[in-house]
Amino acid sequence: MAPASDTEPDAEVNSADAVDNDGKTETTLMDDNFCIRSMDNEEFLLHRFDLAPQDLNQPDTSFISVDNKRRFHFPNLGITDAESHRLAALKTYFSANHPEYSLDAVSIGSGGDFKLVRFLRAHHHDVESTAMALVEHIVFRSEWHLNELNVNHVNPKSLPYYLVKTRAGGVAIVMYATFGDAGAGTLDSLVALIHLLERTDRAIAETSQPAIFISDMMRFDIKKDLQVKFEKTSADLMTNHFPGLFSLALAVNTSPTAALMWALLRPIVPQSIGKLLVVIDGDPNPVISQLIPSDELPTEYGGSNPITPESDRRSQLAALGLPADSLDRPPMERFIMINYYGTDTTAESYSAVRKGFAHRRGNLGVWRRVYLVLMDDALYYFSGPDSTIPINGIGMGAIEVFPCGGHGVMRRNALTAATLRKDYYFAFSSIKDRDGWVDDMRAVAKQRAWGTQ
Repeated sequence: MAPASDTEPDAEVNSADAVDNDGKTETTLMDDNFCIRSMDNEEFLLHRFDLAPQDLNQPDTSFISVDNKRRFHFPNLGITDAESHRLAALKTYFSANHPEYSLDAVSIGSGGDFKLVRFLRAHHHDVESTAMALVEHIVFRSEWHLNELNVNHVNPKSLPYYLVKTRAGGVAIVMYATFGDAGAGTLDSLVALIHLLERTDRAIAETSQPAIFISDMMRFDIKKDLQVKFEKTSADLMTNHFPGLFSLALAVNTSPTAALMWALLRPIVPQSIGKLLVVIDGDPNPVISQLIPSDELPTEYGGSNPITPESDRRSQLAALGLPADSLDRPPMERFIMINYYGTDTTAESYSAVRKGFAHRRGNLGVWRRVYLVLMDDALYYFSGPDSTIPINGIGMGAIEVFPCGGHGVMRRNALTAATLRKDYYFAFSSIKDRDGWVDDMRAVAKQRAWGTQ
């Protein structure tokens, strides 16, 4: 069955009353005091989750009534016959073109074929681009040691949340939109976010349906909790490493600052993420109670479940056989630590494969002088040899490096370091210097790729 159109009465709209004279779906639900609208102020259809192109069969889905006009669409992650053929082609292509990597659970995490199909859908079922995305995901999981990352590595004061079950048998994440004393944009907040995403990923591997994300904005402080770089990183993580994780994201208990926040973030949020975001004005309980059964619904939203972020954390630690106050150093690799924390060591003092000056082309095409340090796991660029915190770090596990002088780069003696998400350009003082960097970066990349098996 092909995906339903936005105006089919038996898909998203149950009665003609739900469509106005312009053919647009109403945005008012329940009564005059309750509104659900998209964060970009456009009409919002509760089914906005595009699972597959029109030429592929859509899996069976289940519905939950939000009111007597529309129903929330829970997409099922079941694999269609057409997708089974693409999945087989992906596995064949991957083993032939990326033999140094594996698609087993140790490498890609839980979910098996369902996870592979989520990546396929995110890349429009294109086998080649999906394979490259999986390579980057495998390297990402290796760098962050996601198989070892657990709740005892998460600062309890950063990004508090808990997990409950939905009426459809899936899961919902309820997160308080605050970083507490940990602060936004720190390594603690990033570890907390990745643990949240990984835990959700493991949960939906068992339920075969995307999760619901509920962000409670009551504690949100725009001065303390809004960090644009962190929000962009969050969107990149969900797009590149956790595609199809959520089918709906609700913002509840909002204030006027939520509109300001969205105005700041909208340009950097991918469409695939932005179209899932919904703001609830007024009392959120009528909608949340339709998505979560009363015995799972937290008491703060009118249910009987006394769960809190603290009790959820204690339950996770108990399941691991750990004390309630456990807090250990995250297991991620050195490159992650240096990239976010820096060190007391200056760039020129690093024991490195290679280091020296270069010019880097920025997003606006402006070339700026930087100091490069090539380690055995990443390429860092610093503002200068005396700097202790890098501007950025580029992991060397899934990267292609090649000369690119001219050909639109408009800089002599340049090289391209190409990852799936971005191409980085560096220019050097001579061809000899450039070629030396190309050779050394390729050697490190090759060793890193084999090291992630």
